[in-house]
Amino acid sequence: NEISGIDLFYTALTSKRDKLLPGTEGRLFYMYYGDDRKTQVVDNRPVINRPFLNRQNLAIHTIGSHLLTLQQMGSGSIDGLLWGAYQFGDWTNLNHQAWAVDAEVGYQWSNLPMKPWLRAVYFRGSGDNNSKDGKHTTFFQLLPTVRAYAKFPYFNLMNLQDAFVEMIVSPTQKFKVA
Repeated sequence: NEISGIDLFYTALTSKRDKLLPGTEGRLFYMYYGDDRKTQVVDNRPVINRPFLNRQNLAIHTIGSHLLTLQQMGSGSIDGLLWGAYQFGDWTNLNHQAWAVDAEVGYQWSNLPMKPWLRAVYFRGSGDNNSKDGKHTTFFQLLPTVRAYAKFPYFNLMNLQDAFVEMIVSPTQKFKVA
């Protein structure tokens, strides 16, 4: 019964690889999430001040884009990703405005043993540090499906800043170590 209280809409315009730039693809997207289930919203306000969604629902609009590229360079290839999303709408009785960005770059040596791949990643998802200003600025992950990638269910994209460097090697064709 609860899933019938959620409205979800997604559309995208995608440029296939090599159509606009060599080795690059791009996408513009829009998502709408509406929720009017009989449950209380979760945010940083005291529990007593949080409305139920069936009285003041969520109506979140997300617009965003990504660019992916893979370019041959020297004895390997360089890859990159830029992704960003901006959200606006109603978080029950609060004005919702949030954002998230991701930038990744890597280089993989294809002629070396184990094909080492060096990557650098930066991600930032907005958060809300003021529960009394009438705004909700925490990025809302519409479809939290990270469980397939992160075996800890508390990983998400909201109120997060993450930067790391990673080395991936492939001792065999079917086995990778990060």
